[in-house]
This record gives sequence, structure tokens and C-alpha cells, in this order.
Amino acid sequence: RCEEYRTMVPEIDRHVGASGLFNTGTNVFYDLIADNCAIPARKKARPNDMQQWGMEWEVNWGKHVMPEFRNNHTVDQRHSIANIDKQKYFPIVLVRDPYSWMKSMCRHSYTLNWPHIRRCPNLFDERKGQSVKARYRTGTGVIEYDSVVHVWNQFLNGYYKKAKYPFLMVRFEDLVFYAEDTIKQICDCVGGVMIHNKFHYAIESSKIGPGHGKEENRTGLLDAWDKYSKPHDFSAIDPIDLEYAQQNLDKDLTKEFGYTLGPNAELLNARAALED
Repeated sequence: RCEEYRTMVPEIDRHVGASGLFNTGTNVFYDLIADNCAIPARKKARPNDMQQWGMEWEVNWGKHVMPEFRNNHTVDQRHSIANIDKQKYFPIVLVRDPYSWMKSMCRHSYTLNWPHIRRCPNLFDERKGQSVKARYRTGTGVIEYDSVVHVWNQFLNGYYKKAKYPFLMVRFEDLVFYAEDTIKQICDCVGGVMIHNKFHYAIESSKIGPGHGKEENRTGLLDAWDKYSKPHDFSAIDPIDLEYAQQNLDKDLTKEFGYTLGPNAELLNARAALED
């Protein structure tokens, strides 16, 4: 939908902003796009102010806010982006492998709350015979979901299956391993230009401040290359949680973005279909 956005929004009015759940790479995306890409008309109008070149820290309904609240929530008025027309925004939606994402959320869950200290990701309570509810708090208030898996599904499907406006979904893994090519494609998509002869990488962690947990637990690009080049250790996940995830992760999303559901997923899905 790149051409749709370029046709709909004049260059001087274009704004690119990240949208994604916590721990999906929204910060590193901003560092990469802001340091490498600019909208030509905006750069020409304010040549000495990179912050006015169209690359924003987030969408102005809040980068971690569920997309269904786009039209009735806006970031604090103290932020310069608050008064930008939402139709002028092009959301870059960050997507991350659900198992990798849940593991990161167990380490630092931000405002997504569910019991997971003793077991990660803790999706199903066998004793109660029900899923472990997750409460997600953003500027729109607190919303309860059936599980952490359902938070992942809901956020991404708010764009993938429901959004009627232009947006682009980008895998976190592509930012990590193919940063230059990925950023160039995004920049071209919005009608931008690369601003350096040589690509600028975000080597250090983009997460700054106490709200992001202990500094030693934050991941820079070099650490990410090492960490995410390794295959999933599905044996580290409780079999009950793994089965629940395989049955409840949105199959359209995992297929579209090339994420594996893990061992025996086909067998479990077939069994579930027969039970239905």
C-alpha cells in the first residue's frame, strides 16, 4: 500500500511512525529510519533539523496502543506529534516471532501483566482448566485478554485483517539481519531518500532509561545477531504452554510472516479440527 500512501499524502505532509507491541523493535526501528531516511520536501523545508524530516518516534495514537483505538486516542498534547492528522501518518508495524516475543516479555513485561515468574510463558493453568488471563495497560486503559498469545494476535490483526488505511508490516528479524535492505525498502515505500552514502547502524541498545529494565539485559544489534541466529529451544517451553500456543496463535499471521509453530504443530491442529 506504499503507492496508495504516496498518492494520498503530499510529500511535505508525510510522517512515518513505529507501531508495535513492547519488545518488538520499535526503538531500534526509529533509530535506523531516522538516521538514514528523509522525506525530500520536508528535508528541503528544514535542512538543518533532522527531527522535521518526517521520521517520527511513534504513531501519534501511541506506538503500543492497540490499533482499534487509533481514532479515539492521541498521545499527550505536550508531544509535538499530537496535532498531526492521523491520515498523514504511515504506520510501520513491527512484528516479532511469537515465541521469541513471549520470552522477552517474561524478562520485562512493561505494562502487560500476567503471572509468569515461575513459568514462562505460562499460557494455560491445568489446575483451573483455563487459560492464564493477561491484562494490557496503555493510554486507553486496561484490557483483559484470554492469554498473552491473544495479545499478540489482537495487536497484529488490528492492522493485518482490519485496517483500511495504508500501513506496512515489518519483521523484527529482518531489521536485525537485513537492516540496510529493510530500511531502504521502507524509505522507498514512503517516497523518502537515503541521507548518507554509507548506512548508519544502531549498534547499541535503543532502549534507554529505567523503564526498560536492567541495562545488562538490553539487547544491542551485535547481541541480537548472536541471540536470534540460534534456533528456538522448544524443549524449554512447558508442553502445556506449547500446545496452547500452537492451537491459539493466529495461523494466518504465522504463515504470512514465516514463523514456525513448533514441533508436532500439524498433528495438534489436525486433532483440534477433528474435535471441533
